[in-house]
Amino acid sequence: MQTFSWRQENGQHFRQWIKDKFFIGALGISWLALLSVLYVPALARLFHTAPLQLHQIVQVLAVGGTVSFLSKPIIAALTGAAPVPQQSRLHIA
Repeated sequence: MQTFSWRQENGQHFRQWIKDKFFIGALGISWLALLSVLYVPALARLFHTAPLQLHQIVQVLAVGGTVSFLSKPIIAALTGAAPVPQQSRLHIA
């Protein structure tokens, strides 16, 4: 989630993210490793993890997804700069 937030903070749009093959590959490997440790029984025993329920996954994604929206006003308040308004993510070509 943090990677998405950081890329969004730099003004990159989703179309730019999917063109980066290394980013997509690293993200896929990371997700596969995380899900394997949670849901493959042998790895779950080795790492002492328990599978997450769907509502727990939604909670994690909700909290992680709000970082970008909350960080801009907080950083602006701490630095004394005017907050940057949120731009619409819908672009019609």
